Amino acid sequence: MRIANLAGRATIVTDEGILDVATGSNGAFSSSLDRCIAQLDTLKVWFDAAQPDPSEHIKPTISLATRAWAPLSRVLSKSSPLA
Repeated sequence: MRIANLAGRATIVTDEGILDVATGSNGAFSSSLDRCIAQLDTLKVWFDAAQPDPSEHIKPTISLATRAWAPLSRVLSKSSPLA
C-alpha cells in the first residue's frame, strides 16, 4: 500500500488506481495525510480487510519532478522503472 497527497487529500495508490482515503472509508479515516500517517497501521489493516475498489481507475504515473521527492513520499514502488 502506498499513500500520497493528491490535491490536499490522503490517497491510497495501488496498481489498479487511486482511492481517496476519507471517501473510500466512508469517513472512518480523515482526508488529512498527517492523520492517516499517524494511523498508518490501522489504515493498512482496514485497507487489507475491506479491499475497496479504487475510486478512479487511473494508472499512476510518475514524472521526473516527482522522482526527487520519492524517498520522502514513498510514491515510487520498487517495481517502478524510475526507482
